[in-house]
Parts: sequence; C-alpha cells; structure tokens
Amino acid sequence: MRRPLPSLHYVVDARDGREHRFRVSLEIDRGARNAVDLFLPVWTPGSYLIREHQRHVGGVRARDAANGAPIAWHKTAKNRYRFEPPPGCTRLHVDYEVFAHELTVRTADLTEEHAFWNGVNLFLWPTDARDAEATVDVLLPAGWRLFSALPATREGSGVRLTARGLDQLADSPALACADPVVFEFEAMGKPHRFVFDGMAGVELPADLVGDTRAVIEQAARVFGLSSLPYDRYDFLVLAADKGHGGLEHADSSVLLVPRTGLATTKGYRDFLGLVAHEHFHVFNVKRMRPAELWQVDYGAENHTTLLWVAEGFTAYYDDLLCRRAGVLPVARYLQIVADNIADALRTPGRLVHSLAQASYDAWIKFYRPDEDSKNSSQSYYVDGGLAAMCIDLEIRRRTDGRRSLDDAMAHLWRSTWCVGRGFTEADVVEAISIAADADLGSFVRALVDGPFDPDFAAALRPFGLVLAAAEPSAETPPFLGIQLQSGTTTIQSALRDGPAVRGGLSAGDEILALGGLRVGASTFDDVLRAVGRAGKPLTALVARRGRVITREVIPGAPSQRGGCTLEVAPDSTPRQDALRRGWLGADQPRRE
Repeated sequence: MRRPLPSLHYVVDARDGREHRFRVSLEIDRGARNAVDLFLPVWTPGSYLIREHQRHVGGVRARDAANGAPIAWHKTAKNRYRFEPPPGCTRLHVDYEVFAHELTVRTADLTEEHAFWNGVNLFLWPTDARDAEATVDVLLPAGWRLFSALPATREGSGVRLTARGLDQLADSPALACADPVVFEFEAMGKPHRFVFDGMAGVELPADLVGDTRAVIEQAARVFGLSSLPYDRYDFLVLAADKGHGGLEHADSSVLLVPRTGLATTKGYRDFLGLVAHEHFHVFNVKRMRPAELWQVDYGAENHTTLLWVAEGFTAYYDDLLCRRAGVLPVARYLQIVADNIADALRTPGRLVHSLAQASYDAWIKFYRPDEDSKNSSQSYYVDGGLAAMCIDLEIRRRTDGRRSLDDAMAHLWRSTWCVGRGFTEADVVEAISIAADADLGSFVRALVDGPFDPDFAAALRPFGLVLAAAEPSAETPPFLGIQLQSGTTTIQSALRDGPAVRGGLSAGDEILALGGLRVGASTFDDVLRAVGRAGKPLTALVARRGRVITREVIPGAPSQRGGCTLEVAPDSTPRQDALRRGWLGADQPRRE
C-alpha cells in the first residue's frame, strides 16, 4: 500500500531585508517514518549548472510541533538533512534561514526594497514525497504586493500560496515589492501580466503590450495552436543598473534587464527578444522537452545531448518571432543573423566540439567559461540557433516554401508532449523529415554530431540573400586574436593559432606596451592602429606572473577580425523573393 503523502506548511518571513535572510519554517507530518529526510535542490532547472543552493542555508533547528521539545538532526549529504523525532512526535517543525543577496534570475534576493526567490532556493522538501501538496504563508512588509504563478489568497497580513507538489513549487518564482509597475493584458483569450520591479521612474515603451501580444500569438502559431497551454502567465521583470538574462517557467518567466536600456530602440528590441525567448520555452522545454528532462532530478546533473533543440531552436525563434510580429525590420533581422554567423566563424571550438557534445557538457563548459572556451567548445544557443536556421531553410527549399521548421515543431509537439513523453533525437529527425518530405537524418546529424561548419552562403542563396565578409573600416586596427578583460589590457582569451598565440602571448598576460608605446584600456586600439602593420613584427612588452617580458607578434589583417553582412541580392529572382518573404515576411515591417 502506498504511504499517504504528508501535508506541508511553510512560512516565509520576508519582513526584514537588512540582513538579506529569509526566515523559513516548515511543519510536516511525521507519518510512519522513523526519520524525516529533507533536501534542497542543487540546481535551478533551465540553468544547467550545479549551484549548491544549500550553501546559503543556516540556523537549522527542529522541534516537536505539539510540545516544542527539541529534535536532533544531522546531514546525510551535502544537501540532505535527517531529523529523528521521538516516537510520540506526530508533526515536525523545522526553522532555518536562507541568505539571499544575489540578483539573478536563478537565485534569490532579499533587500529592504524587494523579495525575490526561486522555489529551489528556499524550500527544504521531503525526499520521499515529491507530489505532496504544500501551503506557503508569506509575511511581507506593510504595503508590499506579492506576484507568483501559484494560486494565492490573503491570510491576515500575509499571502498564502498553494502548490501541487515539489515540481510546481520549484517552478514558480515569486516577487514582492512596494512599488511595482504592472501591466495586465489579454493574449489569445488568456490573462497576462508584466510586473516590473526597480524601474525607479524610468518610463516603459508605449508599444510594450501590443508588441508582446503579437509575439505570443506568433509563438503559438509555430505549433499550430489556437489556444495557449496555460491559464495565465506572468513576466516578472527585475530591473537593475546592469545585467541581462532570463529563466523560463511553465506559467511565468523571470527577466533581468538594465532599466535605462529600455529607453533605447536597441535596448527595447533586445528586451522583446528576451521576452520572446523565455515565452517560447512555454512550449519548447517547459512542456515539449528532451526525454532526459521529462522528470527533473533536483539533486544531480541532468545530462542530455539535445540542448541544441531545447535552447538552440528557441534562440532561433526568439528574433524570428519578433520579425514576424513586426518588431524587427528585415534589415535589422538580417544583420542579427550575419552577426551570429560571424560569431560562430570566430569560434574554433565549433570544429572540435559538436553541438551534441556541447549540450551534454553544458554543466562543465557553457556555464563555466574560461580562457580556452572559444578554442575548445561552442554555444548550443548561438550555433544551435544557426543549425535551426539551416534546417528551416532546407525544409523551405525542398518544399518550395510550402513547409518549414514550424511544421516540424508542431509535429514534435503532437507526437511527444501531447502523448505524455519527452522527445529523443530520433523524434526530432523524424519530425524534420516529415516536414521536408524527405529523409533529412544525415543532414541534421552532420550539423550536430560533428564539426559545426555549414555552408551558410549556400544555404541562404536560394532565398536571394548574399552573405559576405564585412569590409573593415579605415579605423579598424590589425588583428591579434585576443580579447581583453573589460577595462584592462590583460588578455582574457586568445584564439588558437592566432597572431598573439603564435607570438608567445597567452591569457593572463598584461600588455604594457606595443612597439615601444605605453598602452592603456582606453588607448589600446589607438596604439595598435598606430604602430601595428599586418604581416610585420611588432614588439609587445607584457607582465606575466610578476615578470616583465618581451614578445614579438605578427598582426594579421584587420579583415581577420571577422564580421559578416547579409543583404538581398540585387538580381534576386521572383522565386527567391517568394522563398525569402515566406521566411521573413514582407520587406517592410510594421514600423522601422
């Protein structure tokens, strides 16, 4: 007989943000257990890195909920706590604190201005009761409002949230503050909300709601849906002086943005791209997802070779949805594609580390970049998005524009999520092949299982588009193949077989002078432009681990810095025009 699930009741006290500590308590039925084992997730789903959230837990105390008698506990693993109530104890009460002072979309932050958390940061959970129902009473400073996708009711001076198990609680972040900027609107008949925290008086663009509604409608159209797969949806926006990122959830998303950036055209378009990306995850990742992620293991890495689909395809669609919604002009969209191609071509790691491997190794590579990352790995976001583009263009070319990657996504949705299972690589290949009316298995596997080196120019040519190397300006300095640490002249990374590496420079070297002239962070390019010549030796004075040494490098031509342009061919044929417009829509967007 299955053991009855315990009832869980949490209290989260967020009334004092001065020390950045949530005070949390949990009461749980002991049931027939000799001991009660609680754990905290070690990672935040959607962000593939073991983050050891338990390092912020402290002040753990336990007692009998009935008489207050103290109860012993000890840790059985880095993120597991065992409580051993005496025989007469029927309900356990646990108090603990969680330090929260990290403003990212995947962590928790408590200040005198706001409270924000992900469920994985805050809630110790019984190891044997994943599906137990929980209530969470949140205590807030007077005048604060709480926003979460969880059902909420007022309880005295606080708010009570309810969750149908660990998965829902972990997947429902919460934001509370005194002066949010809130926009409520409908899209496809469902209520949506923008909740902006920290805008500090910066005005939001007037087109925000209309543009977002259009993006949401375009996302649903990809999957052939006439309704959205949720009852309501929240965009929780953390506005700060800097930072950019997002994290998807089934019924909400969290977005971190620089508040002043929203006042510029580029910043606003970048924000809408982020909105499009995280909302598209409603379909791709939070519902339709790789089989390995069908049921999350919160205590360990969840490896899959398919993040190029989960994240890469989403990265392809985010800007494309903005284009279809009329937010991005055609010329701007094409430049984004060109920039992504240039970024891929400047990454030697794509030739030694496949997209499938990059997906599997996300836990040890993507979220832990180092000086050799560009040489030894690639991004399943950027390059996965380019792979999706190549697949989309191939389907469109083969079917004369009658079908696209949209048809493959819709088929994958119906054949996996709608029947209650995760997808495999075979499912992805099958969906793509059905859409193309041809077996594209070898085409897809060539993109993702080996060196990533598609012929982008050939893929784009049937659409009347010309991909070319960008001509450097007269102000472009010679090429060294290095990236400097921000605000310094210290090499952060150096490209494999680039001029700097061939000349004996490496990451960590601080460049003091070039050609006998002192350099600084603000003058580096000016000096390099003045004394450096492509193909001619240049003396570099560097500091390396406390020693000053001299090296001789031979800069490359400015054109080696990379850069691409993507433009409509002047002699584009009517068929090419039709294919391009089927992909990108009319050449004139809703507004320029």
